[in-house]
Amino acid sequence: MIVCLTFYEETEAQQRLAELYEFHNDMYFDPDQKRLLFEREQIHVVVGKRASLEQLRERTLHNYVALVNPGDRQSFEKVLNAGVSHVIAGSHPIPTLAYQIKNRTSGPSYIDPALNIDFLKVFDKAITRKTGVQRHFQLDFEKASSKLSPAECRILQGILEGKSNLKIAENAYLAKSTVNNHVSQIIKKINAKDRTHAIKRAIELDWIVGAFHDRGSFESPQLMAVHRSSGHAAYNV
Repeated sequence: MIVCLTFYEETEAQQRLAELYEFHNDMYFDPDQKRLLFEREQIHVVVGKRASLEQLRERTLHNYVALVNPGDRQSFEKVLNAGVSHVIAGSHPIPTLAYQIKNRTSGPSYIDPALNIDFLKVFDKAITRKTGVQRHFQLDFEKASSKLSPAECRILQGILEGKSNLKIAENAYLAKSTVNNHVSQIIKKINAKDRTHAIKRAIELDWIVGAFHDRGSFESPQLMAVHRSSGHAAYNV
C-alpha cells in the first residue's frame, strides 16, 4: 500500500486535497476514508503534520510519499531520517502536484528538486554532526576532473563555498561573463538544473572530500544513499 504523508497543518491539508480532487477527473479524495483514488490504484492519505509524524514514528512497512513545503526543514529531516522514499514539495501548483503524486509514487526513489536547498541544509547538518565542525564543502578535484576542466573545478569549488558568480569572478580575476559560461557548462556536464542543484549533484557523484568516509555516522539512510553505488545514483532528482 502507498501511504501519502501530508506535512501541512490539517486545514491546509484538507484544502489542498480538495483542490486536487477538483482539478483531476481521475483523482478522488475520500475525506472519510482518507484515501486518494486514481484510476488503477489508491493511496492512503495521512492528513496533516501531526498525524503524519505519528505515522513516521510507527515506522510501519509501507511505500511512503511525503508532501513537504520548502522551508519546513524540521519535517523534511524527519522524513529523510525515517527512510521515506519519495519526497515531493507540497507547495507546487495543483496541476504540478497532481502530476508529481501520480508519477512519482512508483519507480526509483525521488527527492523533488524544489527541495534542493532544504536537502543541502540537512546534509550539511549531518556533516557538522559527524565532524563537530561547520564547514563549506570541499571538492575532490581528482574525481571532479573526470567530467570537468580544471577551470570548471575551481568554479564549482566557489559554488560549494556559497559564492556568487560575481564574487568568484572577482577572486579569480575573471570577467563575470566567463564565470557565467563556466557555470553553464558545469550544470550541463553534470546534469544539474541550477547552481544549487549542482551542489547536490556533486554530493551524489561523491565529489565531496570526506563526506562519506564514515557512513555509520549519518542517521538517515536517505542521506547515506546519495553517494554513487555501482555507478548509479540512489536518488532521482
